[in-house]
Amino acid sequence: MTRWKHRLTGPLARNAAIALYVICVAGLIMAYMSVSLRKVDYAAYARAQPAAAPGAPVAMRGVVLDARLGVPLRRGEVQFDLVDAAAKATAEDAPQGVAWARTSIQPNGFFHLSAPLPAGAEPGDYRLRMQTKIDPRATDAAPEFTTDAPFNVLPPPTNFDYWPAPTERREADKNEASGGVKSSDGPIQIALWPADGEVARGLKSTVFVRTTRREDGAPVSAKLHISQIDGISEAAVPATIQTDSLGLAIVPVSAGTDLVWELSTEAPGRLGAEDLAAPRAPSPVESTGEDGAGASSQVSRARLVLSTVPSQVSLRMSEPLAVPGRSADGALHSLFRDGGVMVDLYQADRWVDAKVFGLGEKGGGIRVDIPKSRATAKAGAAGEKAPLQLYRVQVYRSVYGVENAWDIDYLVGASGAQLDDYQQAARALAEYITAHVDDPYFDQILAGDAFESSTSKRELSGWIRAMTEVLPRHLDVPAPLINSREASIAKLDAETAEIQNKLRLLTIIALLIGMAVVGYLVLLGIGAYREQGRLLQDVDLEMDEDPADDEGGAMALSRNIQRENLIFGALIFIVVGTLSLFVLGLLMVLSYF
Repeated sequence: MTRWKHRLTGPLARNAAIALYVICVAGLIMAYMSVSLRKVDYAAYARAQPAAAPGAPVAMRGVVLDARLGVPLRRGEVQFDLVDAAAKATAEDAPQGVAWARTSIQPNGFFHLSAPLPAGAEPGDYRLRMQTKIDPRATDAAPEFTTDAPFNVLPPPTNFDYWPAPTERREADKNEASGGVKSSDGPIQIALWPADGEVARGLKSTVFVRTTRREDGAPVSAKLHISQIDGISEAAVPATIQTDSLGLAIVPVSAGTDLVWELSTEAPGRLGAEDLAAPRAPSPVESTGEDGAGASSQVSRARLVLSTVPSQVSLRMSEPLAVPGRSADGALHSLFRDGGVMVDLYQADRWVDAKVFGLGEKGGGIRVDIPKSRATAKAGAAGEKAPLQLYRVQVYRSVYGVENAWDIDYLVGASGAQLDDYQQAARALAEYITAHVDDPYFDQILAGDAFESSTSKRELSGWIRAMTEVLPRHLDVPAPLINSREASIAKLDAETAEIQNKLRLLTIIALLIGMAVVGYLVLLGIGAYREQGRLLQDVDLEMDEDPADDEGGAMALSRNIQRENLIFGALIFIVVGTLSLFVLGLLMVLSYF
């Protein structure tokens, strides 16, 4: 027993205990620092509408980022499932959900998809789980990443009356005049489509000029002279234009600044019945005044202002019809010479297709896929007239924000691309506008058979394009549905703080134990030193042979004891202070991690 006692109290045991203690404290400190240095490996950013009905097409676009570097990952696969709202997005023990869609990360770093929501999904609250498998060549971190977001499955949709809300493209300065018709007088009323007169600054655009009889809004074919009295245009404005049987004419524009036009009809400005889109009673325009001069000899004038907006992109679809199951192409003019643009397709207020296209020196081309329409198929099967399907193609610069760099163009749903499809689409669009806009012009053209009489798809296409300019210019970019970086960072910070608190507590306990042991050993050493000093003093007193010096020796002994007490207190203060400063300094260093 004595042998083991000597071994446990010997130098070897003490050194081993000290080494073990140092290793434990160092391990706690290293664990604390390693936990503090943990970072989020991946982050997902995706835009999509947060609710949809079963079977309805849903579009989504986003990126998967290397959160440490902030750059998109360009290789991988993304899969989306619908899981119970209470499920957690974890790769381990992930609950089974309703499989929805799968897509690949494109070489440009984006992923986009358009897929119908699973028909078997019951209405209610879900979580949209996003599982990403990273190509090992793209990163050296973990090969999988999972996140989720709230998602709502809606009941089957019902028909509703949709009309787009206008979206402002600029905030006009107090000194800037808004665009549109500033004045129009004479028997012929001259109007501008779009009514706000906004065109893209520095890019190719088009506007439509409309001529109608002032008294009843009936379309009039007229020859107009155009004079640009203010502004800078990259291309000369046409000197004259001729409106057609619907009173419409297209004018190409390439404006560098706001433009001011003055338009006037050609004298004598004869208006015959053949110029009208529908039969109507004689009007003052066609009558003769008391002075013998015909009212038709009056010259009609208008002053128009085209206001430029820094849209930076200008979109023009090749054809105005959207045929379900087919693609629609368009041309894009842009001030950007590289990079890409986001392209969205909306069916009424539903985002149904998402694409990303690159830009070149002269702009670029785009393409959207028109989903099959259940409403059109259902109405066709029942022998009923299908409701108008209004589509909107919108382009913008960045997936993270739109600002001013955007443009839109409308498409009208049709069952095909034949002549009768154009005729039906034109009439359906006119009826749709009539139901929402108080303009006698549309009542007049609907009363006639101009659409059915036309045998030119090009003419009908122009009319449809012109009428879409009456629709409010609307942009709809959903808020980010998935933005996992902030949530992942917050979650990681919470986990890190919890682990750090435990490690900090263990480290403090270990340091306090170490301080106690060191203090105890110091006190033992000081006590032994004092005891040795007393023994030496006793020996000195015993060896002193002069009794007369006993009193002086006692006084000297008392002074020595006081001095030793002061030294003892100073040593304790120094030891405790040093250990305390060491512990506080160590904790301060750890607090930076």
